[in-house]
Amino acid sequence: MFRLNEQHTGVAATGGLGIRPMLNWTYDAGSWVAKISEHDGAVFASGQGQVHCIDAQTGVGRWTFETGRTIYSCPAIVDGSVFFGSADNCVYCVDAETGSLSWKYETGAFVCASPTVVEDLV
Repeated sequence: MFRLNEQHTGVAATGGLGIRPMLNWTYDAGSWVAKISEHDGAVFASGQGQVHCIDAQTGVGRWTFETGRTIYSCPAIVDGSVFFGSADNCVYCVDAETGSLSWKYETGAFVCASPTVVEDLV
């Protein structure tokens, strides 16, 4: 349900985590980050024209892929591929391990939505 309940408050009546979170690492993306996803020990962060792949344990960058335009979408990771849209009117698919371009599709319009992948369809 949108924002947790019928009133759409987004507030959950819980006692919280019960522990104090600790900062394990930071990563300098060079600019702001719009969305993050985590999969198989890696964090994928999208933002100002780039998607970064960061080791989830150490915070060390593995690779950076550049589109040159803002990326508002949250990366979707499926079967070793990272899918995302960009303000350059394209949807991208890059290899999750290497960051190399697998393919890109020109949509003809600004892409800010996060992709959904079902079987062989994006």
